[in-house]
Amino acid sequence: MVTGMEALSKEDQDLLARCLSKLNTSDASHCLLLPSGEFQRATGLNDRQSAHARTLLFQILYPWRAKLQRALPHPQQQQQQQQHPPGITTGDPRLDLCLGGFLPPGSLTEIVGESATGKTQLCLQLTVSALLHNPSSEVIYIYTEGAFPAGRLAGMARRRTNNVDALMRRVHVAGFADLETMLHAMEYKVPGILAKGIVPLVVVDSVAAHLRFGDDPDQMAFYRRRAAIMVQLGKRIKKWNGQWRCAVLATNQVRDVFGEPSAGAYRTQVVSLVADRKAPALGAVWANIIDARIVMYQRRAADAGAAEIAENIGRNRRWIELEFSPWAPRAQCEVTLSDSGFHHI
Repeated sequence: MVTGMEALSKEDQDLLARCLSKLNTSDASHCLLLPSGEFQRATGLNDRQSAHARTLLFQILYPWRAKLQRALPHPQQQQQQQQHPPGITTGDPRLDLCLGGFLPPGSLTEIVGESATGKTQLCLQLTVSALLHNPSSEVIYIYTEGAFPAGRLAGMARRRTNNVDALMRRVHVAGFADLETMLHAMEYKVPGILAKGIVPLVVVDSVAAHLRFGDDPDQMAFYRRRAAIMVQLGKRIKKWNGQWRCAVLATNQVRDVFGEPSAGAYRTQVVSLVADRKAPALGAVWANIIDARIVMYQRRAADAGAAEIAENIGRNRRWIELEFSPWAPRAQCEVTLSDSGFHHI
């Protein structure tokens, strides 16, 4: 029996024993290293049972968490909260609940996932929400690959407002084909727009495009140089967060992972997307800069069981998961993509 289980009810003890048996481990901490979706599939539990089991594991492994109390906000913090909006929502209540309610002002959130999982679609959806929340607000959208999807942004806006042209004029769009130009603009151009104090959201789509590969034959030298660039980039964004209280949304790509990672490196190195072994392309350095990570993935009907194939024939099933953040617990939500953006199922 795992230490701490004796204080639980017989039903809860049986539930945790089943989880440990299904995962073929006696280490309760190993269970929490798995993403919630993978944990649920491996144990065969339903949504309610899986969430309850993970809560029990947290109580056993981290009993001191139950004694923590929320500190009363300082009067100056209360004044700042009144001056700034509560955050940026997606417009879908259940999806907002999964993501912790909203993107807080002054935060750096990463969206990571494979190609075609909907990272840009979610960025556009949050852009529309940020503009509709405050009619005088503006959004900075930096893109590094392809062309800016202006038609898709207008289509999303048209589903929620009649004044699409006025809304589109409040989006500052900038595309950069190389890293040096992007960094120069983020150092000197973007702060000039942020200084107006009406920009609640900055989008960088994607932050990994110019940092994934290099032409240096010495790979270790390339990784050291890339780490230094990411640190400088993170400092600039954190300065925006603190000085202008804007939320920054950055998309990241993934790479394949071969072999089994160590347990200690799991959170920063590996994101398990359905059955594939995937990791964020920018690795552990960037993972320690961001405040939160949103994982997006999809599962084709051919990868599901027979019952799921019959129920979902002809479409891919999509999930959005809040992997970690300082403002909300880990959670995931199955979603569908429509003309107006993502919505929970």
